[in-house]
Amino acid sequence: MPHAIDLVAHTILWPDTTLPAMLAVGALPIGRQERTEVFRPKYTDPEVSKETFAKGCRNYMEEMMKKPPPGNKQRKVVMELSTKEQEGGMLSEWYSKEQLDDMFGEGSWRALPRYAIQQGDKWRLIDNGKSAEHNLTYGAEETIHTTCTAAGAAAAASFKKHAKNAAGRSDFKMSIATQDMWKAYRQVPCHSSQSRYMVVMVWHDELGKWVFGLTAGLLFGITGAVLAFNRIPAFIVAVARRWLAIPAQNFFDDFRILDLEASKGSANRYFALLLERVLGWRIDPKKEQKPGPEAVFLGNRESYTPTKNPNAVVVAPKEGRAEAIAESVKTHLDTSKLSEGDAKTLRGRIIHFAGTCAGRVGKGILHHVNARACGVGAEWSKELDDNLHFVLELLKLKIPRQISLVR
Repeated sequence: MPHAIDLVAHTILWPDTTLPAMLAVGALPIGRQERTEVFRPKYTDPEVSKETFAKGCRNYMEEMMKKPPPGNKQRKVVMELSTKEQEGGMLSEWYSKEQLDDMFGEGSWRALPRYAIQQGDKWRLIDNGKSAEHNLTYGAEETIHTTCTAAGAAAAASFKKHAKNAAGRSDFKMSIATQDMWKAYRQVPCHSSQSRYMVVMVWHDELGKWVFGLTAGLLFGITGAVLAFNRIPAFIVAVARRWLAIPAQNFFDDFRILDLEASKGSANRYFALLLERVLGWRIDPKKEQKPGPEAVFLGNRESYTPTKNPNAVVVAPKEGRAEAIAESVKTHLDTSKLSEGDAKTLRGRIIHFAGTCAGRVGKGILHHVNARACGVGAEWSKELDDNLHFVLELLKLKIPRQISLVR
């Protein structure tokens, strides 16, 4: 509801003044992103101009039509998930290249190859903005920032400090709840001027050829979509804090909502009402974790009322997380290969895992993994082998992190 968002934004003097307009007419993920004044400054210059990108559409699509179909598993999963999007109204019916040539003009549109990655027991669709060259057009003067493990503990420590100074409130208990936006990126429209570039490309087994679908929402896999989307949770959190005094935090579309147990879940209840009834965004009821002493957030199990130490927050990896990282490490050891992209992913997973370990020892020695992530050195070396074997040993440790709430 852009009108409601505009009104609410004025009440808190929100600096991202064009957010309501973006939600009314759509985001522009291709090209330089508009400045929001709410994120950290970081200048990124486009590698390819929007004009050059547009001129290259014809040659790009000619090459894409020659591509062989992906493997059987990928074809099946991508088609299944894409069909669910069609049933949910998030993706159009299938079109042929000839139909899109008639719709937009031959050489005037561009499709993103679609693939799926497995995350635990689920699959996620990725629209490859890197290979389709959408990401080369990205330019910005900002970079997003999100929450971290320690942010929840910092909020809890603030609660504890205020409770200590309040008569009769020294012995208090906290609760945590989580909320998740439903199909987050798909809730943000794309501007009609760029809809010709928001086309997904899928192999159709029955027809034996590539088919194409149009989407009205942002696609996951385009760099510009990241900054555009994150304007929304940043705004939601700001309103929840300033209107309702809810200490909410977010990581993309995942929200951590802290509260006192004595409040009987009011923070979570009114946070949900704010999103759906006032601002107009849908939340996913299947992913909600009701208020309680602990919850899983960003792959961590956070406990805010530990029995052994009421003056601490205990953070541990959720069940199976260490084992999942270990399997990934073993794959690299078995193949004696670590690409730059895989090194970046592995580095991020290990650093995040370290936040759940006492003394953050889970980080270990990442010097050579980090060097590989920066594009330095060969895909494999004895030093990388040693690094990864050391990481495997650290992943066996069961030492949850306790963060004190008092000084």
